[in-house]
Amino acid sequence: MLTSTLVYVQYLSAPVVGVAGLVAGTIVWFFGEAVSAPTLFLACPAPAGPPELRGRCLGAANAMYGLGAALGPVLAVAAWGHFGAALWWWSPTVDLACGYGQ
Repeated sequence: MLTSTLVYVQYLSAPVVGVAGLVAGTIVWFFGEAVSAPTLFLACPAPAGPPELRGRCLGAANAMYGLGAALGPVLAVAAWGHFGAALWWWSPTVDLACGYGQ
């Protein structure tokens, strides 16, 4: 949640920070994703069920990620068409509101 909000802020501040700032922000974002991926895809879902169902738990978790990766761009384009440039201001607001209690 925090990573995606930081990415929004990074691209909203592009005119201020310039290309070097965007490159630096993208590198930080990349390493954050690389560090969190093993935990997100293996360490958290694996012990969620009994050992004999470990494959199903991992498969279900990865299927949800794949579904989000497939539907996310389609829904984002639809939202962009509906909300226009205001989408860039509402996305981090909704992102923070949804993840606030976690």
